[in-house]
Amino acid sequence: SSIGAAPRQIRTCLMQEAFALCAVWILAGNLLGIAASMGLSRKALTTIFTNLTGFSPKDYLIYYRTMKAVDLLHDPSLSIEVIATSVGYNDQFYFSKQFKKNVGMTPSMCRRKLAEDPDWRYQSPIDDVRQQFASPLPGELPPEF
Repeated sequence: SSIGAAPRQIRTCLMQEAFALCAVWILAGNLLGIAASMGLSRKALTTIFTNLTGFSPKDYLIYYRTMKAVDLLHDPSLSIEVIATSVGYNDQFYFSKQFKKNVGMTPSMCRRKLAEDPDWRYQSPIDDVRQQFASPLPGELPPEF
């Protein structure tokens, strides 16, 4: 019955909102802040986030930064150094190492690939998680966390 479905829908909506809120704080680098606001320890929130998504907050942040870097690589006027800084890396070489580890090619190689095939898209491991927790209420949550 539709009455029995209501608690599940509410639970799903709350999970989506909690995920989006956690993701925002993780991306802002304030995991301790969100944990405190939820009455949890940092470790407890990390465990919940990892159990919910399959990724640690650190891994989620790395994949998210990588996705954003791929988007920025479409713009040939942006240097790799500027892109690295824009996605939160102070060291261009560490950024390139992380990027290659996750994408399978260097940022320069990725830029060439994007020039050859503008429709190519990096399939991040967090894409499925972001789809799973997409907001059912458009405009209620930040679209990119």
